[in-house]
Amino acid sequence: MPGVSLNNLREELCPRAAHRNRAASGARAFLRSAGFRKAGLVLFCLGFCSLAGARAESAGATPTLPPKSEAIPAVHITDAQDRLMSGHLSPVAEKRSQANALYAEALLLPEGLAGDQQQALGLFRQIVALDPSFTDAQVKLANILLQSGQLDQALAQLQTASASHPDSIPIVVALGYAQRLRGHNEEALHLCTHALTRDSSQSAAMRVVLEISGDQDDLAGGVIHIEDILKAGGSDVPASAWLNLARLYLEVAGSGMHPPSGDVILKTRLPILQQAAAKSPPNVETLTLLADTYRKLGRKAEALKALQRACSLEPSDVDLILRCADLESDLDRKADAIRDYEKVYALNPGLPGLSERLGGLYLKLVFFQWDHKEMKEAGETLASAQAHFPQSTRFCFFEAIQHRYEKNYDAALASLAQVRALASGHEAGALDPAYYLESALTLNLAGQKDQLEAVLREGQSRYPDNPELMNELAYFWADQGQHLPEALALSRRAATLDPDNGPILDTWGWVYFQMGQAKDALPYLQRAAFMTNNDPVVLQHVGDAYLKLGLRREAIATWTRALEKDPRNGDLANRIDAAQAQAKNAHLRSAPNP
Repeated sequence: MPGVSLNNLREELCPRAAHRNRAASGARAFLRSAGFRKAGLVLFCLGFCSLAGARAESAGATPTLPPKSEAIPAVHITDAQDRLMSGHLSPVAEKRSQANALYAEALLLPEGLAGDQQQALGLFRQIVALDPSFTDAQVKLANILLQSGQLDQALAQLQTASASHPDSIPIVVALGYAQRLRGHNEEALHLCTHALTRDSSQSAAMRVVLEISGDQDDLAGGVIHIEDILKAGGSDVPASAWLNLARLYLEVAGSGMHPPSGDVILKTRLPILQQAAAKSPPNVETLTLLADTYRKLGRKAEALKALQRACSLEPSDVDLILRCADLESDLDRKADAIRDYEKVYALNPGLPGLSERLGGLYLKLVFFQWDHKEMKEAGETLASAQAHFPQSTRFCFFEAIQHRYEKNYDAALASLAQVRALASGHEAGALDPAYYLESALTLNLAGQKDQLEAVLREGQSRYPDNPELMNELAYFWADQGQHLPEALALSRRAATLDPDNGPILDTWGWVYFQMGQAKDALPYLQRAAFMTNNDPVVLQHVGDAYLKLGLRREAIATWTRALEKDPRNGDLANRIDAAQAQAKNAHLRSAPNP
């Protein structure tokens, strides 16, 4: 027997609403004793739909509608039109009623057990004998015969059914399935192609075509063949038909001996899903599948467009909005991502992880705006973040940095004070080394140096092994000419912890300088200048050391380089002018008398 997905084909040929267990034996007894005269009510309660030959659809399947040219099948639910003048059912209607009762009883049987399968086989034979026009029962009977390996009997039964109902598409598909199992692939392909041309929703026919193509190492050809059939159907072909093709292709491709690569599968599915998404009205599931395929292919902008279409259909779907936000973040569209995260926050503020994602994106946008000197925009972003997270020390801290950039030092210090006030409980970690370093910098710029030492001492006591805090405190002492031995010890220890840090080496050299040891200072200052790419402050220190050692020309050259990097530095300009004046005076004093 050729390889075929029996279970999948069985589900597609004989869909069921759900598996039912043996606990329904009482219901079966009632149905049989009642002769199913209240068939409409009972079928409704069981979740069936017998009108137009569709009794039970598998979860997510699309109901099969008869083609326009096909006659409407006989209605099997008994009703007033079947009654005689006496009020009793006619003999034909009585048989139909009994067939319905047996059909419902057969559907209640669990699947997979041999005994139940034999019982179902007997029930379906009775049903077909009572009502030969019962197409669904004909197909289910054939399916059981096929599953049990009785291929010839199944084929004979289907051929008999086809002779009575030549326009029945489900029977044509079942015949194709049977021929596929018998190894007659050409006949199976002919029958299933015919069925698909008449009814694009026949997923079992699609599967047969794809599996035969796969056997012939031409799965792509099978896909193209089905695509041509669906395209020929034009606007009458629903999106569900294209979705069936996309699903079945994925299943068949993955079950082969040599499945295509993931990239090939994605590129093959993409045009199928594009066709489904083009159908009106658009469908959220289809657009989401299309977006996922675009994203896996690296086409994130197109994935975002598809998801945005899905969001327009379901504007309150948190998952869709989050997926849009993630793509916008990946595409560096941070403002759009924030807008979507804010939507989700408004819909579900307690969503796990949402605050972290939204907060992180706010900060990314702020950093981007700072890097591009967009200070006004950064301030607006931080204000929005503060509105969402009023108790967040993180945003208070970055608001302090924003105020410092704006040279509004009082406001910056007020924000830092708010950080300290909020730093308790799970926010206690806000008083970290960065907080103390930022506080020291802001106090220095605000001219409040009298408070700076206390802040640095507190930070250094809380984080005694932090080289940055050691360095700042040592530099403050060196600049003030105070506690120079302690400053030297701190700078040495900081350099031991972080030996490749240029500013720390600059501090070490500057402490030596302040201690009157310019010769010892110069090597550290020169190395610091190299490591900081000639930072103007470090170059100023190098020039000072040169001058102290009597190397006035080298000092002037070094200060001049620093002034080129910091042309508004009046202190450097004054140093250069003073040194040049001293050099001129020295030259005049050394000139011979005429």
